[in-house]
Amino acid sequence: MSPAELASAYIQAFCDADIEALEDILAENLHFLGPVYSFYSRDAFLAALTENPPEKSDHRVITVTEGAASAAVFWEYQKPDVSLIMAQYFETAGDRIREILLVFDSKGAIPHQGKEAHRGEEG
Repeated sequence: MSPAELASAYIQAFCDADIEALEDILAENLHFLGPVYSFYSRDAFLAALTENPPEKSDHRVITVTEGAASAAVFWEYQKPDVSLIMAQYFETAGDRIREILLVFDSKGAIPHQGKEAHRGEEG
């Protein structure tokens, strides 16, 4: 898989709360850095997700930029009650993700009632 395909598979598996699918695409020596948590192995990352699994959610990809061994994705994480704009940078090695940098502003959560307004749509 290309870096963009791996990033897409990661986001889909995360939104599906599919821990097994994540395990299949993450390198054992995964380095995950985010605003709340950091992990230095796939096992530590997956253990945290198993203990506190993400809720099944929808998502919308805003844009993807791909390099030879990396991809950056801006996407909207559409949880049941709010949406968050996420920025994630992925570095890959072969067919695995070896590094993930996650950036988001939890204060920027958008309640679904105002979803149309934040997208610039007029009703």
